[in-house]
Amino acid sequence: MSYMRGAQYLWRDDKRIHLWVATGYDGWDQSVRAESQGVDTETVPEHPMSAPSGVALPQAIADEYVLLRLAELLAAGDAVAALDRALGHHAGNGGAVALVDLGARLRPVLADFEGQCAAS
Repeated sequence: MSYMRGAQYLWRDDKRIHLWVATGYDGWDQSVRAESQGVDTETVPEHPMSAPSGVALPQAIADEYVLLRLAELLAAGDAVAALDRALGHHAGNGGAVALVDLGARLRPVLADFEGQCAAS
């Protein structure tokens, strides 16, 4: 089932979430991990890959990330905006069905949480 289609394509099977990038380049050379491995970012070509590339993560790991990221979005007051962007950009994808169905009910709940985070 696809969640996002385009230059970044995300879909899942029964066990994994697959993340695919049309150009293959995901900015790896700008990561703390690259720095810790001694990658000389000054010598990395501007576009080190041009072929599509991707990775698959266990769905349970992706689910944990989703909740970690949701907490950050709520604390920053950006969850409602992210909901609106997701509905605007991805509502035609199979994985967006639940968000379309629940979006109107989620918006006030997320807004309430954002307000509580701002007040604390």
